[in-house]
Amino acid sequence: MTTVSKQIQPDNTYLVRQELRYYDDETNCYELWTEQDATVTFAEDAEGDTPIATLDSLVMSEAANHPGVYFLVVNKPLLQPALTPYIGQTIYQIVTAGAFNDLRVVTPLVVTEPRYAQ
Repeated sequence: MTTVSKQIQPDNTYLVRQELRYYDDETNCYELWTEQDATVTFAEDAEGDTPIATLDSLVMSEAANHPGVYFLVVNKPLLQPALTPYIGQTIYQIVTAGAFNDLRVVTPLVVTEPRYAQ
């Protein structure tokens, strides 16, 4: 099985964007998770047992024109000091939602050197 990962650069602003759906037994379909709380944590491990300092349980907002899509813009002043020690390593973006973290989406992120215009 191949794992696809995204890149994140500590010197750039990063957009966390995640569509959240849950399985509804009554309809036998996946439904959009709307008008609920969602958070994102960046961690050293996929389980989230080792969150990265200052990047833990950041509150996401639901996009006004896209129900079920949650987002958060993480700016350079927050990313740079937290992620610079992880350059060349894989960290994990963990989006959770629900009172008991009913929904959980884990995305591997490769922390890369900053990219500059050539």
